[in-house]
Amino acid sequence: MNPAPERQTLAEFLGDAAPRIAQSIADGRAGLDRVVAYLLGHLDADPDIAAQLRKFQAALPGSELPDRASALREARSVLADVKQRWIKADAPPLVDEIDDRLGEIGRHLDAIEQPDTVAIADAARQIDTLSDRTRQLEGLEQRLTPYAIGAFCLFLTGLFLFFRPMVVFEAQPDPSSLAVLLCLGALPALGTYYAIKIKPRSRTDAEIDALNRRFFLPNGGIYFPGGPGGACVIRVAWTPPPEELPLSEAPRDPRKDKDQRDKTWW
Repeated sequence: MNPAPERQTLAEFLGDAAPRIAQSIADGRAGLDRVVAYLLGHLDADPDIAAQLRKFQAALPGSELPDRASALREARSVLADVKQRWIKADAPPLVDEIDDRLGEIGRHLDAIEQPDTVAIADAARQIDTLSDRTRQLEGLEQRLTPYAIGAFCLFLTGLFLFFRPMVVFEAQPDPSSLAVLLCLGALPALGTYYAIKIKPRSRTDAEIDALNRRFFLPNGGIYFPGGPGGACVIRVAWTPPPEELPLSEAPRDPRKDKDQRDKTWW
């Protein structure tokens, strides 16, 4: 028998997540410093790249910086220039491992960029607002069930009048008569009404799911907005999905491909 999921208030969840997030951000910054120091140690012959790499390091935010987003945008912009300079250089060092190093930098930047507790609390308020918008649609299916039964009966009647009218009538009625059209159109009309009413709820559910995936799931929880039992966070075990392209942010040095082709062809 599976144990009952752990339920926390939002404040309890944020209290647990705060030190873990701060430590992850600090570890990401420390990891970036290590990689940058390693790369700088091999750039004595490339002062331009070394200068840009130091500029990138200076642009990096720390865990205590309130506006990490703007600092990270600047850092990523400088890093993109470093990548291009490295590729265009005549004889850059570490050609065989630079893709791995740049991929490592990207992962550390992602760790620094993760939302803090203030952003998570704001996401919870957004989820509450989105949930309030669609609460009036709760029970819509139950309310429409009698109408659906009636529309289905009318639709069957319309089919009967359209295909087998001689059973009842001496002369075949006009299939385009108003009575036949109303009977046949009742069920599609109800389906269209339901689709229009349900579309905002589907869109809102998708937005709530996206917010949970962005802010709560990486910290081991799923936020459920206020209801009869009050808002809460359900703790879940979550493993990040494997990266399909771990080095997708790092443009591959074409010289490595050339070297590989030279080794392949006899």
